[in-house]
Amino acid sequence: MSNSNLTRRGVIKTGAVAGAGLALPTYLNAAGHSGFTNAPTGSTVTLGFNVPQTGPYADEGADELRAFELAVEHLNGGGDGGM
Repeated sequence: MSNSNLTRRGVIKTGAVAGAGLALPTYLNAAGHSGFTNAPTGSTVTLGFNVPQTGPYADEGADELRAFELAVEHLNGGGDGGM
């Protein structure tokens, strides 16, 4: 039989280090490029919002839709100048 010193903690640590090592080049590359941001480029922004309007969560969906419309009004300058 082989005597293995493989532990769950060691596997998790090795996986975390390997994952960070694989993600690091992507992170460093993205820092210098503006193509990875969500910043709007034009004078208009299109927002998408998915809310339940039927079924058991319709009441919560109606509240979420009102909150979304309030946020749009705020962004467009509804009383406070907007963004």
